[in-house]
Amino acid sequence: MSNSPGKYVIGLTGNIATGKSVVRRMLEHLGAYTVDADALSHRAIAREGPGYRLVVENFGKWILDPGGEINRNKLGDLVFRDPVALARLEGIIHPFVGQAVDILVRRAPQQIVVIEAIKLLEGTLKQGCDTIWVTFAPEEVQIERLSTTLCTRGASHRRTPGDRR
Repeated sequence: MSNSPGKYVIGLTGNIATGKSVVRRMLEHLGAYTVDADALSHRAIAREGPGYRLVVENFGKWILDPGGEINRNKLGDLVFRDPVALARLEGIIHPFVGQAVDILVRRAPQQIVVIEAIKLLEGTLKQGCDTIWVTFAPEEVQIERLSTTLCTRGASHRRTPGDRR
């Protein structure tokens, strides 16, 4: 049940390339207030973000690009191959994301709020939801989506349709 009186919170999750963002944007178009937890996690580790220093202290300066920003490809190469490192990173980022989501939900002018989060069920975000929606796409569709979108970003070699990262 939602922790925010007067709000109906939909938790939206699903594996990579199953259409979560498409569904979130559709619901936003219909008038819901939407929150992208992945975008919040990126902000949390940006140079001015609250998790930046902790991530650099935990993983080293080698993950920084020449401009001092965290190179997410380098960090991803490490954490997606090492479950302990992934848990450590999530332990840093998830509390900041949870705090931001809570604030955004409470301040949302709309009564319907959608939280898109690939790790919604694994973390504490689910506790603030009134309902959970899960997107699904056949593996062939996921592979096609990954090959057309992530290859252009140079990250498809790290992700597979079964990934929930």
